[in-house]
Amino acid sequence: MSTRIAATWSDIRRRARERNIERELLFNDTRKSVILAYLSARSRDRFPALLPEFLKVIAGSMIGFWLIAVALSFLFSATPVYTYAVLGLVFSLQATYYKRQLATNPEFKVKRCNCAGARRDGTESVLTSSASTILGIPNSLLGSVLYAVLLFLLYRGDAGAALLVTIAAALVSGYLAYVMVARIKALCSTCINIAALNALILWSLM
Repeated sequence: MSTRIAATWSDIRRRARERNIERELLFNDTRKSVILAYLSARSRDRFPALLPEFLKVIAGSMIGFWLIAVALSFLFSATPVYTYAVLGLVFSLQATYYKRQLATNPEFKVKRCNCAGARRDGTESVLTSSASTILGIPNSLLGSVLYAVLLFLLYRGDAGAALLVTIAAALVSGYLAYVMVARIKALCSTCINIAALNALILWSLM
């Protein structure tokens, strides 16, 4: 009888140990899942989901504009920095036109391009956001004025002033790119083209 009681008690203790081990394993698995979810959330906060696509699009734009500038330099002896500045003026005026149409015509839709990142093109969201204006003036309109001033300074040969203007433009476009990717969470292909051109102008002048 005592042998049976001892065997039963031993079996109970064995099962208790097994359940404790199972609980510990379950606790460890749950803790790992929580930690991984936390780290994943922190990673998403630090690195916005659109950042890889933004980098891909801006790199593609820079390469494309560089090739255009090289071709125009070869065919017509056009100085690349002038090409970039003229293209910047064109894209700024285009963005200004889009913004005006979006504000006055509810049925207006920005035409999508077939360039990289077109799948996630959110030009309308970006251009209608509060970040697209400064004191009620569209950023793109200010950009148009800036490129006109830059072209004038380049024509006069005032490289120092042109560099200062370009640095200011690059800093502003960098900040607006951050707002676009991290806060608005939409990509504007026209805005990215302008940022790419600012980087190329700065690279040319430096």
